[in-house]
Amino acid sequence: MIKRGSSHIVFESEIKISHTLFKELLDSGIKGMCISATYPKKLIKAYHIERSEFIWLSDVSGDDGISPRNLEALTNAIRDFLENNFASAVLLDSIEGIYADNAVEDFISFLNYITRTSKRNAATLIMPLDPEVFPKEVLSTLSGIFDRVMDVRSVSIEAEGKECPKCGALWNPNVTVCSICGYEFKGPDGIKAMRTERGGKRPEKIRPPEKIPGKPARAGAPMMGDHGPGSWFKKGVDYEKAGDSEKAIEAYRKALEEAPYDPWIWINMGVSYQRLNMTEDALECYNRAIEIYPIDADAWSNKAIALRILGRIEEAIECYDKALEIDPGDSGIWSNKGVALRALGRIREAIECYDKALEIDPYDVGTWLNKAVALQRIGHIEESLECYERILKIDPYHPVALRNKELLSRLNPALRD
Repeated sequence: MIKRGSSHIVFESEIKISHTLFKELLDSGIKGMCISATYPKKLIKAYHIERSEFIWLSDVSGDDGISPRNLEALTNAIRDFLENNFASAVLLDSIEGIYADNAVEDFISFLNYITRTSKRNAATLIMPLDPEVFPKEVLSTLSGIFDRVMDVRSVSIEAEGKECPKCGALWNPNVTVCSICGYEFKGPDGIKAMRTERGGKRPEKIRPPEKIPGKPARAGAPMMGDHGPGSWFKKGVDYEKAGDSEKAIEAYRKALEEAPYDPWIWINMGVSYQRLNMTEDALECYNRAIEIYPIDADAWSNKAIALRILGRIEEAIECYDKALEIDPGDSGIWSNKGVALRALGRIREAIECYDKALEIDPYDVGTWLNKAVALQRIGHIEESLECYERILKIDPYHPVALRNKELLSRLNPALRD
């Protein structure tokens, strides 16, 4: 649910899920810092997060207490932790108190600095909040600072959630308007498809730096660039969301002039190239991202997709394995590995991958479809039908599942309802 190395806003009325996600990160072996107005010993007792460092947001001196009004001391403490613990996790709880005790511009500046410092140090930042406390314009600004926004107040497990194509917020499937940016969801799945206009001038071929260091140095060019509102990176993201991959690439190239060792810029540029069917260029971008930051599962997974498109399927499977070593809990990577194995005729291995994916996310319709097709290939018609029935429980009007279930039933009348 939480992507490592990214910043996340989590909408919660009662702060529970964020603490659970934070503990899962700690349990995986990474270091963590929890900032909260709740006394640390109570948090340890409630969520068993003994392995974390703590900052207690309090006007009481001692016990690692920092006043929520003292943004300078709070900023310095978080920065020091992030710079001394690469790829760590930070839970920024009780943000409502910080907002209430400071000027809005100081509050926004504080969060902007913390998110940028987190990215620069490949940290995972989780910030739970109650959206009812904040004005819409503040929520909109925060959505531009953080990578993801998730609403877990009324999460449904009966269907997939919606991702807002404008700001990236995740919502319950029943909502019609994104309360972050005001986007109106349209269509049966609530997700507006991106379309890329073909033709036009081919973007200039990538000319990455001559030498990529094995480990980014603190001095010189920064590893992470500016990802905030108005940055070239954010402009690239906005162009891509609007379907203009060529302009997105131009923006990412300008972002790389300022931060040539930022792996996320390279990854996003690769995605834009891939949407223009310029797969070789996309592959080069993913390779650069991996050279800079080899523990990013998305870079390995995207590289695998590019290799599969180029017909280099055995190499693609090796990349999927690399990605899964980093993040074995990513259902999408397991499912995509299954697709690659199926292309090689290794059907039973593909089914094993689909089963792994479905253990993680049993409501992924795409994986159920892949498994159904694979089962058909080896003649397991009844099991294939069961997959289509599972899909129809999630989406009763799914056209492919309805059609294929009907076709399989005709082939074997004994299996009809």
